[in-house]
Amino acid sequence: MLHASLVTLALASLPTQDAATDLSTELARWRERSSAGWRVHVDESSGYAEMLFGASARGPWAPGIEAEWVELARHFVRETAGLHGIAEADLTRPRVVHLPLGMANGSDKVTVRLHQEIGGVPVENGAVNALFDTGGRLLSLHSTAAPRASAIGIAPGTSAAFVRESAARRFVQDERVQASRISEAELVVARLESGPLLAWQVEVAYEAPDEEPRGWRYTFDARSGVLVRQESTVHYFDVTGKVQTMASPGSLPDIPINLPVALDAGYVRLTS
Repeated sequence: MLHASLVTLALASLPTQDAATDLSTELARWRERSSAGWRVHVDESSGYAEMLFGASARGPWAPGIEAEWVELARHFVRETAGLHGIAEADLTRPRVVHLPLGMANGSDKVTVRLHQEIGGVPVENGAVNALFDTGGRLLSLHSTAAPRASAIGIAPGTSAAFVRESAARRFVQDERVQASRISEAELVVARLESGPLLAWQVEVAYEAPDEEPRGWRYTFDARSGVLVRQESTVHYFDVTGKVQTMASPGSLPDIPINLPVALDAGYVRLTS
């Protein structure tokens, strides 16, 4: 979905000279095939387009059933592969959502979401979202997938049991307490600054009555078993505000001369 906060990057400001040349050429080709108004927002970590937006492109058919919307999204992924670097063959688990934006004085839209997997291994937060109008015209293409990840090998050099033991030992080092819960190790393609990496992910936590919970998600290189990243799974938020409810004021009942109004709720119990 298009966000107004996106910054349109000029071609001269792309990450490297070679990347700028390749991306500017691909964008020029796409504009020739569709329309001149298309722009790109570049993912600085990869040098590929994260968002393609600013114009519209008519597909080779007008979709009707859900499967036709999915195939149309795949068509545009293939057509723009030189911009975002995502192989259409790696996209699976499609989801089609109809957005009734006409109810909010906009125009109805359809979005198709495709998840990225490499040889059946899910890419961490990897997906491509195609946004259409109801006639099947492409309005934007947004990618959080890992570019050029198809060639990554998916055979781990370490076992799930090994990394679970490693995660348990690391948790003791970090928190000085034995874990009360250790998840199964999940094989994923992790998104690191150095590029996509086949990795094991394990979540470890300590939970006990009358104590603050502690938790970490550990990411290990699936070939070497080296810890490459850890993230806290416990987050604290300071939420303030007031709760109001519609109620009849005073002592009179809900009658035409005493209609409900928004009143502060004096006694509320919130649970998560």
